[in-house]
Amino acid sequence: MCQFKEILKKEGSLQFSNPKLVSVTFTLNKNHILQLKERVRTKQVEEGKPSYPLSSFVVSCAYAWRCLVKAREYDGDIRQCFGSPVDWRSRMRPPIPSNYFGNCLGTFLSELKAVQVLGKNGIEMAAMEIGKSIDGLAGMDLGETLEAGIDKYLELVRSRLLTIAGSPKFRVYEVNFGWGRPVKVEVTSIVETGAMSCL
Repeated sequence: MCQFKEILKKEGSLQFSNPKLVSVTFTLNKNHILQLKERVRTKQVEEGKPSYPLSSFVVSCAYAWRCLVKAREYDGDIRQCFGSPVDWRSRMRPPIPSNYFGNCLGTFLSELKAVQVLGKNGIEMAAMEIGKSIDGLAGMDLGETLEAGIDKYLELVRSRLLTIAGSPKFRVYEVNFGWGRPVKVEVTSIVETGAMSCL
């Protein structure tokens, strides 16, 4: 422990984060989530759009995506991309055997122009696009999907890509190592990747 303290004393020996970045936690309560869901449902009905999954995760991500695009002051036809890890076990073709033990994570990617995300119905459009992207994973060939996903990611990594680190489905707040459940979980890799943690 003493050696570690000595290392910390040396100026510039460990860079914990970019000094230009600020990390902050936002909480959407149940009423916020319900209001967002209602807005998107109303828009889906008005436009006769297909009803894609409208989970708390989908509307929260749509809201965060819009806020980030607005904060970064993107506009016009600048392409905006949003991606997140998803559990592919129930979505894959060929299906995974029922006795499979482990995880099987893939990603989904959604794209919109900045003007669409920032428009009057930007949250609704973003939520519908995210829902469509998730819904579109069902029954896809794993090999084809992975190959296309890698190519797509390499193309999008040079554009304005917002990704999610973690997932509410990982249930990290239910973990108990004998000290009780965690009060707050931090995903430290987001400092380097610029991703958003959603747990």
